[in-house]
Amino acid sequence: MEVRPKTGPSGDVLGYSVALPGDVNKQRQPIWYSGSTLAGDLSLPKIRQRLTTNGPEPTPNRRGNP
Repeated sequence: MEVRPKTGPSGDVLGYSVALPGDVNKQRQPIWYSGSTLAGDLSLPKIRQRLTTNGPEPTPNRRGNP
């Protein structure tokens, strides 16, 4: 998968697009999809929100396996 960030004039990343190798148009150029086009919860603002509101997943403590 290829990922292309979308940046604003300030250089801040505002979003992203993805393309799969081999998924090309008639001109043999990659077909790019924005995260929000794929699914609303894949937009960069929604991903950032989930990352800031959710802590890391707890790691189970397995006895005898350090």
